[in-house]
Amino acid sequence: MSSGEMEDFMQNTNKALNVFRENRKEYYTRQPYPFKLSGEYLSCSLPVRMAKLLLEITEKSQARILENELIVGWQSYMIYPLLSKPEYLLAENEITKIESETGIFTVWQGLYREEREEGLTTIDYEKGHIIVDYEKVLKQGFSGIKKEIEKRLEGEEDREKSDYGKALMICCNAAIKLGEKYSAHAQEISRTEKDENRKRTLRQISEVCGKVPREPAASFWEALQSVWFTQLLLNVENAVGATSFGRMDQYLFPYYQADRDKGVSEDHLKALLFSFLTKICYYLDFTFESNMPITIGGTDDTGKDATNQLTWWFLEFIEQYKLPEPKITLRVHRHTPEDLLHYAARILGLGTGSPQLVNDDYIIPMLKDLGLSHTDASDYGMVGCTGPSAVKGRELGWESGGGFINLAKILELTLHKIRVPPENFSQLLALYKEEIRGFLDSFIGKINIIDRHLPMIYPTPFQSSLMEHCIENLADMGSGCVPYNFTHYPGAGIANVANSLLAVKKIVFEEKKISLLEFIAILKNNFKGQEKLREYILHRLPRFGNDEEEVDGLAAEIAAYYLGEVRRHRNGRNGFCRGGIASYTHNVILGEKTGALPDGRKQGEPLSQGFAPSQGTDRTSPTATINSVAGVTRTAGPTNVAFTFTFPPYFFKNEEMASKVSALLKAYFAQGGMQIQVNVIDLEALKAAIKEPDKHSSLVVRVCGYSAYFVDLPQKLQKEIISRYEYD
Repeated sequence: MSSGEMEDFMQNTNKALNVFRENRKEYYTRQPYPFKLSGEYLSCSLPVRMAKLLLEITEKSQARILENELIVGWQSYMIYPLLSKPEYLLAENEITKIESETGIFTVWQGLYREEREEGLTTIDYEKGHIIVDYEKVLKQGFSGIKKEIEKRLEGEEDREKSDYGKALMICCNAAIKLGEKYSAHAQEISRTEKDENRKRTLRQISEVCGKVPREPAASFWEALQSVWFTQLLLNVENAVGATSFGRMDQYLFPYYQADRDKGVSEDHLKALLFSFLTKICYYLDFTFESNMPITIGGTDDTGKDATNQLTWWFLEFIEQYKLPEPKITLRVHRHTPEDLLHYAARILGLGTGSPQLVNDDYIIPMLKDLGLSHTDASDYGMVGCTGPSAVKGRELGWESGGGFINLAKILELTLHKIRVPPENFSQLLALYKEEIRGFLDSFIGKINIIDRHLPMIYPTPFQSSLMEHCIENLADMGSGCVPYNFTHYPGAGIANVANSLLAVKKIVFEEKKISLLEFIAILKNNFKGQEKLREYILHRLPRFGNDEEEVDGLAAEIAAYYLGEVRRHRNGRNGFCRGGIASYTHNVILGEKTGALPDGRKQGEPLSQGFAPSQGTDRTSPTATINSVAGVTRTAGPTNVAFTFTFPPYFFKNEEMASKVSALLKAYFAQGGMQIQVNVIDLEALKAAIKEPDKHSSLVVRVCGYSAYFVDLPQKLQKEIISRYEYD
């Protein structure tokens, strides 16, 4: 591809993306596959049913190649999450038998009725948050993986294992079929294509798809196409799994370099990568995100900087197209090239919220502390929003995640249970900690029942075919055979809790303005008639996020206690439970079910977002805020956090200001900050977008662990984003 052809490609892609922006809601819908359980399926084991259904969807879905694209593949169907709707693939008598043996459905429904409805947690179920072994696909192809399964099945007498092996084989056939299907379709439409350049491209697409993902990839084009086909099937089998692409700049680089050595132009290779990244934008789900994170940059296992040409191209794509997707994370460390970090800071000023930045110098030791080898810890990628994970199918981090734990609600319940007031603040703090411990003991025990028995009702053989030890053991990844098994329990509302505890400490125990029981009565009445007291709390007391030792110390103490209590538990796969400080968008949902809090927050208002200060309370400076967050992260102990930081646009008005932002980010990470995602918000533009959404359809904001078009978000979430603080 010449530079002129590259320019044409960019222009045409921009035109296609403009069409997408105007009509994007038609792309947001992926429907459960219309399937009726019949005798043919009932005669098979559940893993084989799942594999056969994946193959059926692949065969019956219509092939679709969009204008101008180089990387192809589209899936509009998904398999219904089986925990929520087991009758999709299980007969009534099978459901009854499983329930009588495990109680899994009663536990699940009970969690929904009780803990979720009470606002204690979101009860998020996601069988995933993983990074499969894409390199295995690229090096072996599914024909090679199929041969590996065939060899393992030789002499196998265990019927259950043989059945699972059969399911794995069918999944490989589905992947091979998908490539062949698109190869034939590209060849067919090339016959009627009038533009000679596009006709030639379609024939090349046909040739590529005729080879991958069946065979190993030998070129950059083949590698990208093979990874995309694999990702499509992963998202059909597990629609909400947040399956990450891992460190794409690292495992794709050998194919880039080989093509360059053969004389393939940089423009052509960049066009291929940009076509791949554009595909992700078309594959959004009901949360307005693709749930397909990409990790770039970072170090290798010797500590050497691993930046390469592709690292720069991923960032360039963000700059060129200014889209909410893909969800790109840049790993940084003390030796990250200055020009790369400055470029990332400048791109953040565009307002798309991308890239997210994470700190190798914090995360690698954290993962080693959790039991990962140095090599695996050094090679981590990001899954979901802010979770670091081993790559190459070596970690299952969220088999049946318990959701986001509402630490603020637990504090509310602690206060409302008090009949005889504690004598001092230390006793109150002990009561709160006891309530956290009791809730986690009960809740994690219930989740472990689901975790332990989930493969009985929700096997994922395609995912498992690309997870380590699953072929060797002929077992589902949910059986516990993957090297690292974790279950995550992020805590939400930490800033509200710290501010609330500080308010009680000051007003009740030190200043003795009112008694604890009087304060609790005021909260139950939602501060009605107590605006003077509420104003005092909101504007006179220290607030987390302003580098104030006392309130930051409370945040650190509660975070450390919560993380320690979570880690005390094992999960249902003989692995460990991991805590975190994050909320996704659930700070709005959980806030709706949380009463008034001592920090001045009224009933039903959103909780603080992730590890950020409560909305509008970081009133000192950007430096003070990062000092608070980094200090608590460092003090509370190793964990993953979600910290969204908001800047006004003028912070990026020129290179000098962008350099200051870059320096601020470096200072944050040098203090031990784990992660940061940046929002650049023009409040007036957001308010105008609410009034006239059609005129602001391309306005992008960072929501939490992802970015989205502002006008597509629910109104409650729009208001919460507007309420986040901006520095004058």
